[in-house]
Amino acid sequence: MLVSKEIVAPDVFDAVCNKSSDIIKTLNLAKVLTNARNTDEFQTIAASYKRINNILKKNACEKEEFSEELFETAEEKALGDLIKQQNMQSLIDEEKNYAVLDELIKFAPAVNGFFEKVMVMAEDVKIRENRLGLIASLRKVFLIIGDLGAIASK
Repeated sequence: MLVSKEIVAPDVFDAVCNKSSDIIKTLNLAKVLTNARNTDEFQTIAASYKRINNILKKNACEKEEFSEELFETAEEKALGDLIKQQNMQSLIDEEKNYAVLDELIKFAPAVNGFFEKVMVMAEDVKIRENRLGLIASLRKVFLIIGDLGAIASK
């Protein structure tokens, strides 16, 4: 029997345990995320995930769609483009976990820019709802990997 000497953090395993019924796939993804969890980029994504959840919960937003026509800033467009172009589910299905991690990390600069420059709770209701839909779509993308909010910070 082969025994892995690689350590998987319990919180990381919990975060991804519902992603597949295949325990080996889950364990392999958890190993990759355990190794990446202390990087600045991953911490940015994890912190953003928590922030997104808080905003969406506070505003009871469940709509996971957005309209590019309502974007007012380059940061909204950049984030929307990344969401539309991501292919994390297919990478997970193909067990390309490092590529999934790379895809996730691509979001860090766009997410930072979005939260630095864009007021989600705009006065215009259509703009506000579109921005909430944008970040709900982003949360849905992050959930492809797992509950990033369950992963403790450094």
